[in-house]
Amino acid sequence: MAGSLYVAGATAFGATEAVGVSEGEVVAVSAAAGRVGSIAVQLLRRSGATVVAIASKANHRS
Repeated sequence: MAGSLYVAGATAFGATEAVGVSEGEVVAVSAAAGRVGSIAVQLLRRSGATVVAIASKANHRS
């Protein structure tokens, strides 16, 4: 389990760095409830971006 978290984190970090999001930009993250997506949301928010998270209805909060 811990190994998969490392891989998900590295994937999310690589993707967010490759896109080069700046503070104040709006970014949509598909599959935001998954491992990679949820980490990407956190990284993007930390960089100052506004994040629109997309997830299946089963993963929505009530």
